[in-house]
Amino acid sequence: FIQDFPYIEASFMSDYNMSIKDKPMHWWEFYYLLCGLSQSEMGNSCVLNRIRDLRSLDLNTINDPKEREKLRKAKERFALKKHTKKKKEFTEEELKAMEEYHKLVGD
Repeated sequence: FIQDFPYIEASFMSDYNMSIKDKPMHWWEFYYLLCGLSQSEMGNSCVLNRIRDLRSLDLNTINDPKEREKLRKAKERFALKKHTKKKKEFTEEELKAMEEYHKLVGD
């Protein structure tokens, strides 16, 4: 959601002429509006749906090498970033506290 917020906001402005930042709404209202965003084969889809279509595009279906490369770069640009949790580094004090805890609980 965080990564796609600008596209969601632009789509709501385009389709509904409203900013979701300014209007408090129930989750279900947001969900129904999100599901109702324009989707068209004629190219006038909302921004979010165009991004979704791009992300799911199979580049092997594109025959023109220049077009395929252009779309590959676009897919890379709009791809969802993978968030990896960084392993926490513990201080000496934290390590000692954990050791004491494990001694107490017998773990």
